[in-house]
Amino acid sequence: MPAWVDETLTRLARERRDADRHAEAAVYAAEARRWDVAARILDENWSRLVASDFEVLVRLLRAVPDSVTDEFPGLAAGKALFVNALTGHPLLDIEIPSDPNELTCLGTEPDAAAALHIGTVQAIALRLAGNLREAGDRALAMVPLVESMLVHQPGEVTAQLPTLRLQWAIGMQLAGDLGQSTVQFEQAYRDALTPGSDYVVLNAAGSLAANWALSGDLTRADEWLSAGSRVDINVGYWDEMIRVAGRVGAALAHMDRLDAEGAAVELDQLGVPAAGEELWGLVAYAHTQYALTAGDAYAGLTVLHRIVDGHRRLLQDGSLSHVLLTAAEIDLHLALGHGNLARAVAETDTTGHPLVVVASARMELLTGNPEAARTVLKRISWPDSGWLRAHIEALLIEAGACLLTDRDAAVRAWSRGTTLAEALGNRRVLMTVPADTRRELAHVSGAAVPENLAAEVFPLSVPETVLTAREREILLLLADGVARKDLAKTIYVSNNTVKTHLRRINVKLGTGNAVTALARAQELGLLS
Repeated sequence: MPAWVDETLTRLARERRDADRHAEAAVYAAEARRWDVAARILDENWSRLVASDFEVLVRLLRAVPDSVTDEFPGLAAGKALFVNALTGHPLLDIEIPSDPNELTCLGTEPDAAAALHIGTVQAIALRLAGNLREAGDRALAMVPLVESMLVHQPGEVTAQLPTLRLQWAIGMQLAGDLGQSTVQFEQAYRDALTPGSDYVVLNAAGSLAANWALSGDLTRADEWLSAGSRVDINVGYWDEMIRVAGRVGAALAHMDRLDAEGAAVELDQLGVPAAGEELWGLVAYAHTQYALTAGDAYAGLTVLHRIVDGHRRLLQDGSLSHVLLTAAEIDLHLALGHGNLARAVAETDTTGHPLVVVASARMELLTGNPEAARTVLKRISWPDSGWLRAHIEALLIEAGACLLTDRDAAVRAWSRGTTLAEALGNRRVLMTVPADTRRELAHVSGAAVPENLAAEVFPLSVPETVLTAREREILLLLADGVARKDLAKTIYVSNNTVKTHLRRINVKLGTGNAVTALARAQELGLLS
């Protein structure tokens, strides 16, 4: 290429850069093969290019030689993420410390910026692979590193920091650490309040609204929905994706205020999450809550199973999606009167998360075990849990469990629960109490229940079939293929004893013979 052409292109690159037309500036610099200039423009304007000129950014990342991008840690990380798709990338094999003290020390060293971006890429790679807990831990490890850098070498912290914080926060959120993710979303939001970072602002604000709506603080959810609406513009390539969290938050907030129409609008926009949607579990949860509120638990269970089947690879134990959908499935079975299935789901939980604990306690109460319900609730220090809606539900369940045996305790719990619900503007939470129980608690406490509540979500009681150990043993033998005529000698009892057990099994299960009894027991999860 003639020298005068290179000079012209370089001049155009500078003019476009000075006019804040950064994508055009980087293109001209690349065409002039001024890779250092192109790389610096990309590095300094990363956030706005990701949002508004993503296709151009990817094309330029492909063009800039690795020897140049390696001088810019953020670009090297971005190239690994957007161009090389991470699979088998050498960045994934580089060891980054996990100890906070080591990371704080690393923040003073020359290779801190490289470690910051490499660690972020590793966190994203783990997240995309479905290793959500590890991804959240890796993201959390980046926080002391960048805080140390901001103190000791702030000049090495690139303009990509708002985007980095946003990615850490998403990883923490999906891992189920709403507290830490909220901190990072807020910091990303503040860092991004500059021209050209609208996609970070919108994503962070919507995600914060979702976090607060999930935890039950509607006032804060509204604040962040409002903050997002102040920059409510189309941000190009990522526009639909970054609005998912905000729509989930808005749908849940509408539901808690019993605004079914507003919730339906948000859910229609969300639709069924696509295979690549990271927040699929939050979307599924919003659909299940709408179905419960609308009195259509069967539709809720159907959509839950449909969405889970399409995202099962990402359903990691302890992740936010796992917690939300475990709690939702217990409640859906209770609403349908499936006590055994609700218990089967509850017994799979190993997290002890407040949402699942509340659903499990409700299962005990509705299946006729009020003392067991109170025992389950004691697993959590509710004022310290950070889950306000679950705290209210725990108080309401406690009130129902105490109603027959300790009316003073029932009144205290009911009064606290309804007061907290009123303070948060949450009407839907009262629908989790069966209408008859609601009326009796209101009568004994003197605390009026808000008017115009829809019918209760759950029935007054939920049937549950309980088999004896011997009955279960007989069904398990039948399931293993043991013939009915061989049961007596297999368990060393008489044929009459076997007949008696089978007759009792049929009565309990509402069946007429051993074959249908076995099928019904399997359907109810009694043989798991």
